Amino acid sequence: MQMWLKILLSVFLGAIAGYLIGPPIDVIQPVGDIFLNLIRMLVIPLVFSCIITAITANKDLSNLTHLGLRSVSLYILTTLMAALVGLTFALVFHVGDLGNSLPLISFTNSDTIAPPSIINMLVDIFPTNPIASMAEGNMIQTIVFAIFIGVAINLSGEKGNAFKNAIDSMGDVMLTLMQLVIKIAPVGIFAIIAVIAGTQGINVLTPLIKLLVLVYVACLTQIYGVYALLLTLIAKVSPLPFFKKVISAQLMAFSSSSSVATLPITLDVAKKRLGVSKETAHFVLPLGMTINMDGSSLNYVLSSIFIANIAGIDLSTPQYVLIIFVSIITSIGAAGVPAVAMSGLFVVVATCGLPIEGIAIVLAIDRLMDMIRTATSVTGDLAVTTTVDSLNNTLDKKHYKSKGL
Repeated sequence: MQMWLKILLSVFLGAIAGYLIGPPIDVIQPVGDIFLNLIRMLVIPLVFSCIITAITANKDLSNLTHLGLRSVSLYILTTLMAALVGLTFALVFHVGDLGNSLPLISFTNSDTIAPPSIINMLVDIFPTNPIASMAEGNMIQTIVFAIFIGVAINLSGEKGNAFKNAIDSMGDVMLTLMQLVIKIAPVGIFAIIAVIAGTQGINVLTPLIKLLVLVYVACLTQIYGVYALLLTLIAKVSPLPFFKKVISAQLMAFSSSSSVATLPITLDVAKKRLGVSKETAHFVLPLGMTINMDGSSLNYVLSSIFIANIAGIDLSTPQYVLIIFVSIITSIGAAGVPAVAMSGLFVVVATCGLPIEGIAIVLAIDRLMDMIRTATSVTGDLAVTTTVDSLNNTLDKKHYKSKGL
């Protein structure tokens, strides 16, 4: 049985066990606590190594040609729009809002997310002692330090290769360790859900279904709304032929949940069906696979606000801005890193001072969300590639408009 199915099954079994046994089920709470402690153990070293690895892997971006700069600009634009779409759906439909019910998860250190002044926020992101910042779990300072390290490695040239290799190795080890922890996720999540259902009732789990539905609707809005506008207003082409011809790539992305596995399909669709030039397709699509994760950006925003709401945390405007900013940076910077969804959500939740416990709940439906967010990102890759080719006047618009699929 695949892990995502095990986790999904553990949610249902945990909910049933909690409902049938009631409050005495809290005797198994230490099992869930141990699982959460193991996750917290990985946050700082995992994020630190992943950020540095992402920066050093993308060091050639500074030497991009005109084609590359145009591509990166459009990728950043669509990622920003995806984050705003996620925020809109989260606020309009009150994702995770429990009404008058008690919070799903406890959160005792809410003082850590009190909104500081803008000046203090800017000053405080720069660590005076990065080791102390890591020990204290100050995520934003850890990220800033990691960014400086990554840039310094790139500027050091060959002299920085040894340190880069060590960080890459550290990242591989941390990801392997995370995979080991995830192997016990079904047991840990069973305990967490069972205790929640047994002490607070099974109805409190309904917000999880609402989150899943909102992620799908928001992703479809990004695909058929934002990308349609991109093609219409910037590429100056009708979006209808585009959506008819990219279905095969979308289905491959949806079923595999892997933009890497879908790349051969997207290249074929771009060149043979959309009329994109070979030069543009071979440059922009692999670049998009590396830095473009619109679906993840949207998902991070929705999931973070969901976690805040189920914890009973009232977010302020600066905190929403912070969530959007970190979601964009994380989705771009970590796109080439394995287990991007898990490590990326770690970054956003921890940086914004939200409870890590919420990740364990969201993890229950992560595989189902991964399918639609991958399809969204792949569609975004093709939309940006088509737009760039049109702006460069190399798009075969006659072939693009043809009815051939």
